[in-house]
Amino acid sequence: SIGYDAFYNCTALRHVNMQDGADIPASVAEIKHGAFYNCSSLKKVKFNYNPETITTSNNGTGPFTLKLNYDVFRGCSSLTEVSLSENVTYIGYRAFYDCGSLESLVLPESLTYIGYQFIQGTGITSMTISKNVTTCGESSNMGPFAGSEVTEVIFEEGIQEIPNYICSASTSKQNRIERVTIPAGVSSIGYDAFYNCTALRHVNM
Repeated sequence: SIGYDAFYNCTALRHVNMQDGADIPASVAEIKHGAFYNCSSLKKVKFNYNPETITTSNNGTGPFTLKLNYDVFRGCSSLTEVSLSENVTYIGYRAFYDCGSLESLVLPESLTYIGYQFIQGTGITSMTISKNVTTCGESSNMGPFAGSEVTEVIFEEGIQEIPNYICSASTSKQNRIERVTIPAGVSSIGYDAFYNCTALRHVNM
């Protein structure tokens, strides 16, 4: 793991040379809150895939997982490229908050949880929600896209339920979502999933 606030306010940090360049080693299972908070010179982050299986809490086995806690890259204003591995299951709230140079982010299919306002203050305008995401946000006023620049949300083919609060927003932290694509096969739409989406014009189903 990488401890909380481990590199907090390292404003000159440009490269994290941990494995063949600016990579996070495959052995890392958790990055704790605020680990790279305000590393304003950091430009690229890559998470290496770990194919190993691990023992789960119920003594079964499952794939190696990686948890990104809240505020992990908050304020990394020069960050332009993030490559998430298929080990990432959890992205905490405000994980990429105020990463103003970040214009795209591909969510892995391993992802099951997205925290609120996780990309507020970025330049991301379109986001595809991977099919295994089941939980997100915190309440009707605190969805993942609250306060963000996202105008289009696409739910991946194969998703069965639209999660609670996925596109919800408040009057103070509104979102700009105009278009939503929901694939065939969706059996339910969660509680307050599109609460206060005042800009929403098109829902393609």
